[in-house]
Amino acid sequence: MFLFISTSEIFFIVFVVLMIFGADKIPEIARGLGKGMRQLRDATNDIKSEIRKSAEKSGIDTSVVEDIQNEINQVKEGLEDASGRVKTTKIMLEKILQYDTSWLIAINNSGSEKFDVFWLFVTHTSHWIPFFLLLLLLNFYWFKRKKAFRNMFFILLTLATTLLLVTITKELVMRLRPLSDPSIAPHLRFLIPADGYSFFSGHSCNSFSVATIVFLLFRQKKRWVFWVFLWPLPYAFSRMYLGVHFPSDIFVGMLVGVGTALFYYRWYCQKYKMIPLEK
Repeated sequence: MFLFISTSEIFFIVFVVLMIFGADKIPEIARGLGKGMRQLRDATNDIKSEIRKSAEKSGIDTSVVEDIQNEINQVKEGLEDASGRVKTTKIMLEKILQYDTSWLIAINNSGSEKFDVFWLFVTHTSHWIPFFLLLLLLNFYWFKRKKAFRNMFFILLTLATTLLLVTITKELVMRLRPLSDPSIAPHLRFLIPADGYSFFSGHSCNSFSVATIVFLLFRQKKRWVFWVFLWPLPYAFSRMYLGVHFPSDIFVGMLVGVGTALFYYRWYCQKYKMIPLEK
């Protein structure tokens, strides 16, 4: 299978993001649609009555009136169907958000002081500098100078894009961090301070984007380069353990990060006339 990001993958990522974005607004939308449907029902009944009376006074063929009434009924049924789907989506998203909170509390409270030190170490980006230096050295060791700089450019471009996406999304969504949410904070262990917003996780998005693009570029030389994912997995998980991100923040961040890397890898292959590896 070619490692191009497909249209279906893009739509799946967008769907997940939009569902999380609109999760808090779904109940309000459902209530609004319910009220609108009641008003529509009353209005259509009035319209039918007026049409019938006008037809009788004007001597219009009743079959024409029935056709108009049928069209009104079809529109009404379509709106009722849409309202039902919104209500179903509301119930589904409420369940997802419940699980989101429950999993976070379970992960955060499963820790202990002897493990806290490890996860506090893992979550700090500066502690991974030796790992980044190793990737840099391997890049120039495995590839010729021109291609090594080309790889660096695409890695940095991928990272810069995800940094921008994370910043913009957090300011648009403004989802409170778990430790800042008064309904959740009392159930969590407070281990590190965290400011800003929660959705989606920069740690998850940035690390998975870099790991994915490195894997795709480097595996041309070494098939076992999948070990690069030993960085984003614990790095992202630490954010849930420490109570500063919901599981959905991590999951969506991972999707966006991987999707961004696949997008730039496709561009890389097209630009330099390469065929993506199938294995």
